[in-house]
Amino acid sequence: MRAFNKFLMAALCTTAMTTPAFAQDEAQEVEAFDDNVIIVTATRRAEDVQDIPIAVTAVSPAQLEQQGVVNVQNIGSVSSSFSTSNAQTASGTVVLRIRGVGTTSNNIGFESAVGIFVDGAYQSRPGVALGEFVDVERVEVLRGPQGTLFGRNTSAGALNITNVRPDLNDFGGFVNATYGNFDHMSLQGAINAPLIEDTLALRVTGAYRKRDGYVDIIDSAGNSVGDSNDTDQYLLRGQLGFETPGGISGRLIADYSKSTASCCAAIEVLHLRLKQLVSLAL
Repeated sequence: MRAFNKFLMAALCTTAMTTPAFAQDEAQEVEAFDDNVIIVTATRRAEDVQDIPIAVTAVSPAQLEQQGVVNVQNIGSVSSSFSTSNAQTASGTVVLRIRGVGTTSNNIGFESAVGIFVDGAYQSRPGVALGEFVDVERVEVLRGPQGTLFGRNTSAGALNITNVRPDLNDFGGFVNATYGNFDHMSLQGAINAPLIEDTLALRVTGAYRKRDGYVDIIDSAGNSVGDSNDTDQYLLRGQLGFETPGGISGRLIADYSKSTASCCAAIEVLHLRLKQLVSLAL
């Protein structure tokens, strides 16, 4: 009996001694998992996307590049609940919808039911979002009404775009260039320059995109007089970032964009087979 008690005590001591090892391994796993946490600002503060009670899709720059998302009209490739449509009147008119809900009119003066926020600032016209996605840190698609945190004009949801902030310490930048069909040319780049180390930095971002139209315009005589659905736009953005010794940080942002493209020509398809069947019936 005494031998059994000694064996039981030894087993309990061994179990007690190995428990901290399991706890340490678990802590290491949690720490390793934290390296892949996706931080979003959908609640107006930086939080883990898994900890917020909001239906949100967060898209990284790598995903945007892999799916060929160059502006807001291509977001449907990475978020199936988001859709866009253009009017056949101007290139600056766009209707944004989330879960099928959005403003029904293509009038450029109407405010959208999907709110657009760029670096926390509300954009009153959805056409502003037609600019280039360049030097973007994160794109968030918030599904459902967001009036509590984002105010009016977010009854269908919100599109939150966050650009890369100026780096106060490192000098750097990048340049991207692409070429495609219909003489498509795209040039993007950015440069970051610290002015005062740990205090003040300047970041300048630019993009230019041009492509010939893929719809021929035919006059009444059957002659080609030009093309439509082309692209010709550019964007220039400057940021001045600062941080005080007391920990207060901020940015001054100025941007300018212009688009002179002709947009939204309809493509007509003639059902010749149906016409032939009707003529034979007559």
